[in-house]
Amino acid sequence: MAGFKPPVSIIVPVYNAERTIAECVRALYALDYPRRLVQIVVVDNNSTDNTPDILQQFRGIDYVFEPKLGAYQARNTGIQFAENDLIAFTDADCIPKPDWLARLVNCLNCQLPTANCQLPTDRPAIVGGKIEAYPASNLIERYIDYRKVLDQEKMARGADFSLPFFVTANCLVRREVFEKIGLFDADFKIAGDADLCWRAQQAGFRLAYCPEAVVVHKHRSNLLGLYSQSFEYGFGRAELFAKHRHLFGSRLRFDWKEHVFLVESILKSLVAPIARRPKFEALTPVFDTIAYSGLTLGKVCGSFKRRTFVL
Repeated sequence: MAGFKPPVSIIVPVYNAERTIAECVRALYALDYPRRLVQIVVVDNNSTDNTPDILQQFRGIDYVFEPKLGAYQARNTGIQFAENDLIAFTDADCIPKPDWLARLVNCLNCQLPTANCQLPTDRPAIVGGKIEAYPASNLIERYIDYRKVLDQEKMARGADFSLPFFVTANCLVRREVFEKIGLFDADFKIAGDADLCWRAQQAGFRLAYCPEAVVVHKHRSNLLGLYSQSFEYGFGRAELFAKHRHLFGSRLRFDWKEHVFLVESILKSLVAPIARRPKFEALTPVFDTIAYSGLTLGKVCGSFKRRTFVL
């Protein structure tokens, strides 16, 4: 893509990703961006599978080992090794499209209409792109895509939360953000990216959504993965609420719509075996029950840890 191209550091935290990391790195090599202007930092978060051996096959990446477990700890380590003022993030189970980085940079520099820069002061400090689903190989992957679990457009609107945010599967951040508000909160297992975005906005930084910048994400593929992911989201939501309760004006948060939906899903699941509907349509309430049960338990456990009440 035409236009000024500043140097960018790309950070990829990785833990036991032997099935996906090679494809991710190959996609980063294939970016439509001058290779000399791209630093790829892959932070191995103490993997116990063949991930380190796979990474050794790639020349030109900065391999960093971080023994302390935690994705945000790994990202913070990557930031310390980043050489450039623009820092992009993606994950080991993501495949960036060739124009991904150029699109993010153009949006950050107000060179795309979606940046919505009406004034020079509108220049965004954090840009998030679109996350598309890898072609589904089973019904669970299809379900996660169907429910738009990683819908960055929804996150950019701040739906269900008080402020917009982006996830680190697809975003670009100016170094000045970290210099002013600090790094990711490594105490978060999940939702640390939302926490960073919320702190950034409270410090006066602006976010922008760039749907043209796309990464393809490989969703969880089994019921345990679906449940554990939902549990993590619920746990992270409670932690996020506890840290930023001043935005909500209360120590309590009860989302009654989610609980009504869970009850409806349970009831629909009971008739799923006898329902004369296509398989995916019949199983959707079953998957909803699993996902929202995990979400609810995660919120309960997170509330106990943070001494708050999110349900």
